[in-house]
Amino acid sequence: MVALAVNVTFNNMIGGYICVAMVGIAIGAAANFMTSLPASVFGRHNFDLVYSIYFPIMQIVLMLNYIVNSMALRITGSLRGAYVVFIGLLILNFILISVLNTRKYNLDYQKEDEVMNA
Repeated sequence: MVALAVNVTFNNMIGGYICVAMVGIAIGAAANFMTSLPASVFGRHNFDLVYSIYFPIMQIVLMLNYIVNSMALRITGSLRGAYVVFIGLLILNFILISVLNTRKYNLDYQKEDEVMNA
C-alpha cells in the first residue's frame, strides 16, 4: 500500500526506485499468500478442494487489474487513478483478512480443540 502511495505522490525517479524495491519484496509475499490463505483457513484436509475453487477466482481477480489500469488511463491519462483504486482494495483486503476466522473450517484446529477440552 505504501508503494502505491509513493507512486501516487512522488513523480520523480526517487519515488520510482522506492516503489520498485517495495513491489519487488511484495511479489514474493503475494506468491506465498496464494497458498497460505486457503491452507490456514481450511487446513490440510480440505486444501485440494478449496484450492481448486480459490485459484481460478484469484486469477480472475488478478486479470481484472488490466481493466482497472485501462480505465484509469482512459479517464485520467495516467495510472495514478488505478493506484488509488488499488489502495482502496488493499484497505478492504486488510479489513477482510482481520475478521476472517481461521479456526472455523480447519479440521486440525477442531481436533486440537477437542483434545484440549476433553
